[in-house]
Amino acid sequence: MNRIKELRESQGMTQQELANEAAIGRNTLSLYESSTYSKKIKASVQERIATALKQPISVVFPANGEGMNRRDVITGMATIGVGVLGTSLLGQFIPFRSAIKLSETDLQELIDANFATWQLLEGVQRGVTLDYINSIAIGKLVTLNHLAQHALQAKQQRLIRVLEGDMHILLGRLQRDTMNYGTAEAHFQQAINIAQEIESADLETAARHRLGNMMLLDQHRMVAAVQNAHVLLDVSTKASHPLWAEAQLMAGAAYAYSGRYSDYQRLATTAKEKTGRDPSIWVGGIGNPPAIYADMALITSLATGRYIEAYEASVEAVEMINRDYPDNAHWRLNVEAMQAQALWELGDIEGGAKNATRCLISARLIGNTAGEARLESLHT
Repeated sequence: MNRIKELRESQGMTQQELANEAAIGRNTLSLYESSTYSKKIKASVQERIATALKQPISVVFPANGEGMNRRDVITGMATIGVGVLGTSLLGQFIPFRSAIKLSETDLQELIDANFATWQLLEGVQRGVTLDYINSIAIGKLVTLNHLAQHALQAKQQRLIRVLEGDMHILLGRLQRDTMNYGTAEAHFQQAINIAQEIESADLETAARHRLGNMMLLDQHRMVAAVQNAHVLLDVSTKASHPLWAEAQLMAGAAYAYSGRYSDYQRLATTAKEKTGRDPSIWVGGIGNPPAIYADMALITSLATGRYIEAYEASVEAVEMINRDYPDNAHWRLNVEAMQAQALWELGDIEGGAKNATRCLISARLIGNTAGEARLESLHT
């Protein structure tokens, strides 16, 4: 265990501020701060984090923090075990009780476990497939649903429901990537229903963001995408800053697809200019890193036929991903696939084909059939 989070919070720094100071990705920093993280952090990264915190390395990373403690082992076993067992055997291991009280440590481990499951997306092409992540997410959802059936304190009940909705969003994304669109939309809608039930602006914003990006725009359902964008902008006014900022970009993309490119530019500028505090719980895998702006510029430029701008945005996005999120092969795959399309439209058939072929191989390796279908359409 390290003391990054403890020292950061004592100095009043946000995750994004520390990530910027240490020159690492915000999602990577969140993973390092989670109670379930047990891998060794590179010495050079440790040094940058310690320097940003103005503390000796030995204080930020105690010598006994490299291994896993007993709680980490138990948490890790539960994470893998529940995901593999799924729904059929869960009841045999977790007996139902009418009322329970979870400790702060229990709750934090549940939060960290959700975040860690999202982080598995960064592990695709390194021995992790989408099917594997799907099995883990189903296990998480079963566990959270089981806990939600107990008589918990109101605050704890709400937290469990937020985490439950978060797993529905992840499952929606995974089902979309395997072209199970009906199931994907049902998961996104279930997350929206939970959010409206418990009045969580963050959860509904995340769910509508993913619904718009992963489903409605992907399937060119423009009327529904614009309608969703209207609601998204309204709901996000009460959401925390990173979710609000990405909501502006997502809504802007929907408007760009429908011919309202100036609205996208206005919303993107607004999102970049404002700052705010991090949410208490990250949901939907949404963190509003700087690379998102280049990513969304790429998406909207392709949608409006601005292929030179699209290619330039793709180069910027790939550079930022390689620098700040080098392990996120899934994200790089999506960006490079759009880069291939931009090259194709610009007449660079050889460059586009080279990119598309490389991405097609990657898509098949991880089981991303939606990406595979889009790439194959370029060849035809």
